[in-house]
Amino acid sequence: MSAIIQELEQLTNNINQNPKFIENFEKTYQFSIKDEGVYSVAFSDNCVSYQEGDTESPACTIKCSSDNFIKLIKGKLNTTTAFMMGKIKVDGDISSALKLQSIIQKYQ
Repeated sequence: MSAIIQELEQLTNNINQNPKFIENFEKTYQFSIKDEGVYSVAFSDNCVSYQEGDTESPACTIKCSSDNFIKLIKGKLNTTTAFMMGKIKVDGDISSALKLQSIIQKYQ
């Protein structure tokens, strides 16, 4: 199992065990991870799931390296600084990306 999938598994398990911070939150995110592939994370019906591959109409697509993705998921990446330095790129609604960061931080 890849490190990316392990981090997604852990994050989705943490959120689904205690979904209070995602109540009524309905968004889908897409991650394009350099040298790893594309993953989608969907928040719906007070739970979260992920899948490999593209998704239709994500709120935003976040592009980064696998190292920065893992730091992001673990809450160890200052996303504003990383964005300004070009370490992550966001296509689509940037406010959705900020909301995702807020949710991830609550589950650390």
